Amino acid sequence: QQFIEDGKELKGDAAGEHWDLVVQLASGQRLYARFLITSAGPGERSAAAFGHWVARDGEAREFRNGRLAGRWQLSDDRRHIHIGSSRLDVPDGARHFEVDNDKRGIKIRLDFPDDGSARSAPDPPAGDGYRVDLLNLASPATGSFWLEGMEEPQPLQGRALLTHTWFPGPEDRHVLRRLDVATLGPGPDLFLSEVVPPQGAAWSWLVARDAESELVRSGFELTAQDASGGDYPVPARLELRGKGLTGEIALGRVQLAVDPLAALPTLVRMVYSFGRHPRHLWVDSIADVALKSPTRNAVLPIQGAGIATLFFLDVAPASHP
Repeated sequence: QQFIEDGKELKGDAAGEHWDLVVQLASGQRLYARFLITSAGPGERSAAAFGHWVARDGEAREFRNGRLAGRWQLSDDRRHIHIGSSRLDVPDGARHFEVDNDKRGIKIRLDFPDDGSARSAPDPPAGDGYRVDLLNLASPATGSFWLEGMEEPQPLQGRALLTHTWFPGPEDRHVLRRLDVATLGPGPDLFLSEVVPPQGAAWSWLVARDAESELVRSGFELTAQDASGGDYPVPARLELRGKGLTGEIALGRVQLAVDPLAALPTLVRMVYSFGRHPRHLWVDSIADVALKSPTRNAVLPIQGAGIATLFFLDVAPASHP
């Protein structure tokens, strides 16, 4: 199945797409990155790449690159994106991420395979053209990193989550909030995504797998419990209930919160963010989920630590004046 459509261009008003990368390093650090292409603002398409390297003690090192149309590169097959000092390659068989930013004192090279973990989300109930693809789930990643002050680059290894999203109009017309959770440690793997639109019902789907089986589910009940107050509420836990599915995912404190539009060129940001106050939040999570396999007389238990990413396209409705 083709998860990235070669030559596909989204030409609607403020149409766009983004790739989101989350990496848990074996040594305790984390990497978060987004590559965004948008038709909003001046020119045909502008682009931005931004991210953070988060040390074990929680200190974050930022990198960002934003470019107007004609000042960044996208290959004809849409598998290679180069925005300033940031690069993402997603050809068949391999993935490569790179940032080489002397100004901000950060250099990262990361390679991970196209390992067959890619899956496409079921169509949203509204059928509005908003699409989500899971490209990599807990894929083994290797590479190197260098931060200002180091004498030489250090090796790294970990596990990577990569998703791809596209939308035919302004993203906030399709999504008010989105939550992605992935386990990125040893043992069975879990990816869960919930999309809450401005109008209509939320929709969720998940992918779970171990060495012997894989389960893809949608149409189950996902309930957020004990959400914190404020403009960007984070639930304390998520309860999952459905046919052959039970479990809970506990969410911890917010580890990092950023403005996802800060990397865009100023003229584009003025158009793209008018009247909006988006945020990206990353939160520790612990999953305890059980799924019954329809093909085996067995239950697939998934227990382990992970990372939850919350995408808020605006503040919570109750926070609006």
